[in-house]
Amino acid sequence: IRKESPRVSKNHPAQTELRAVADMAKKFNENLLKAIEATQEAVGICRQAMIDANDESCRAMYSATLKDCEKHLEIFDEEIELRKK
Repeated sequence: IRKESPRVSKNHPAQTELRAVADMAKKFNENLLKAIEATQEAVGICRQAMIDANDESCRAMYSATLKDCEKHLEIFDEEIELRKK
């Protein structure tokens, strides 16, 4: 007599939990990509604003904002590297 291996039903708690974790990871990745794209756009805007600025105080403000954006992009890159492991 051949015994069938027990199958896990579609409603098994482990499967439900695994699907929830996968959905959370997918949403995290989608949000991370949106954040990267928005920050890259901000970098471009700040660079152009530095060119267009009429005075040094404006350029300094955009320069500081640009540095912040570049730091955020580094943080995003580090997060991606962590998740590859």
